Amino acid sequence: MNENPFGFTCRLAFSILNKGGINMRPSIILFLTTLFTVAPALAQTPPKITLGMMDLTCSGLSKEEGLILTERLLSEVATTNKFTVVERSKRDEILKEHGFTQSGVCDQTTCLIEAGRYLEVQKMMGGSVGRFGNTWTVNIRLVDVNTGKVEKTSTRDFKGEMDGLLVTMKEVVHEITQTVLFTPEQQEAARQKQIADSLAMARNKSQKDSIWAEAERQKKEEAMVRESKESNSTSWGANQPFRAGLRMAIQVPTKKASREGMDSFIGGGGDLGLSFKKHLDLLGGVEYVQGRNQNLFAVYDRQGNILGTGVLTESVLSGLFSARWRLWDRSTPYFGLGAGGSRLTWKIAGFREWANAPLLEAFAGYELTTSEHFRLDLDLRFRSQKADVDWGGVPNDVSGIQFSAGSHYNW
Repeated sequence: MNENPFGFTCRLAFSILNKGGINMRPSIILFLTTLFTVAPALAQTPPKITLGMMDLTCSGLSKEEGLILTERLLSEVATTNKFTVVERSKRDEILKEHGFTQSGVCDQTTCLIEAGRYLEVQKMMGGSVGRFGNTWTVNIRLVDVNTGKVEKTSTRDFKGEMDGLLVTMKEVVHEITQTVLFTPEQQEAARQKQIADSLAMARNKSQKDSIWAEAERQKKEEAMVRESKESNSTSWGANQPFRAGLRMAIQVPTKKASREGMDSFIGGGGDLGLSFKKHLDLLGGVEYVQGRNQNLFAVYDRQGNILGTGVLTESVLSGLFSARWRLWDRSTPYFGLGAGGSRLTWKIAGFREWANAPLLEAFAGYELTTSEHFRLDLDLRFRSQKADVDWGGVPNDVSGIQFSAGSHYNW
């Protein structure tokens, strides 16, 4: 029993799917793509014939009038839906590349066959139109390029105005194309070509889909790797919550403190703290800086006798709590606020005395990531710190601008 090719292909597809199961999903997709691309080619009627047409040889007509008749002949052939016709511009381009010696006009059988082989078509059409007295004569032939035989000839005589030739062209095409059929060999060759073209199209589509799917997969993998790296590197506040650091500092007095004789201080300190994922650090630490006030003061008793001389602040020991905000996770600017209490030392009559002073500061800096655990800090601090020594009512201002550099370790 003869079975429709499309039906046979579908039955074969379902048979493969039932045997393959779910593990054949990639193959199934490719197979179905090929199936629905190729099946129509298997089921369709004999394909169109490829045809080339040479310009008509005209006698008693101008060149322009001859081209009009050629174009009409070409249009009438196209409307039969039996031929795939090579356009005139494409024809001339191909023939010129092969060094074809004839012009677009060619009505001899050998000439038509030679041109058809260059154009790689199955059929060639050409002919002539001439005038003898008051009669127009039209001679058109169809040649099989492979066999070299004249497959069909149509000759028409027409009396009347030139316009009537347009109708004659339609009659000629109808006569020639009525009997044009593929031989069995030509039908099979054309069918195989269409199947091959359809398979190539399916493979190209499948390859494009595969490339697209692979690109999407790589994007997802890269995104996962990037997220993993960011999780490991930028969430160090969560993975490495503890930190300890040391820093060195030099403090320059404000103008007011300088007028009261205060020199610069130099020293350092350490801190411990917690780092949070959302860029926040909470720190607590101690700091010791050493300096000297240039002013001396004297202490008198009630009788006016000098008990001794003193030097205001020599050193400052501070306990400080601060919070800072990092703009990013690694190698980032930061800014913060700090507050604490300090003890200032000063000398009088050879003895060292102490005084308390509150401390407020605002700071900004930059943290440089050097490794997974180590960071370097550079910052600028604006400090306000005053104490009333209250020994003779002498105030003691140690406010200033502090430059500091340090490093810390996170774990």
